Amino acid sequence: MPLTEAQRIGRLAELHVERKLTEAGWLCGNFNVSVGNAGSWDLFAKKGGKTRVLRVKGSSTADVTWRVPNGPSTPFADFAPGDPCDWTAVVVHVEREPVAYILPTALLVESVRLAGLPADWTILHLHFRQATRDVNHPGQYGFDEEFKKYMENWEL
Repeated sequence: MPLTEAQRIGRLAELHVERKLTEAGWLCGNFNVSVGNAGSWDLFAKKGGKTRVLRVKGSSTADVTWRVPNGPSTPFADFAPGDPCDWTAVVVHVEREPVAYILPTALLVESVRLAGLPADWTILHLHFRQATRDVNHPGQYGFDEEFKKYMENWEL
């Protein structure tokens, strides 16, 4: 069965993150290879005494969008606050020159919460690599500035 466009972009993002982590000396594995489409995390990584599980979100543009059935206050249904092993990799421009932001999931969840987005939203729009955008929907802008120190953060 052929991949949908969203699945193709997601897979490219996963491959990018796996490659970069491997280059940085991490031992990586992909949950989706053995579990089909694992709901919680996409990748796991180990380096020395550090173990990480990663959620990978990818986009072919600077806008990253994903479904949040419980609203923007819970962008990840299984998120456990305070888990130092839970990280998120957001990869933009996957098809051209990927740029990755790798940050603790707790930080991303808190930033989305503080954005005060409408509680009834079921789609989360995050805009990376640009401070403003001229569109007819609200969203969280300027993540590239907020998370600059996490850009290409392959040491986790």
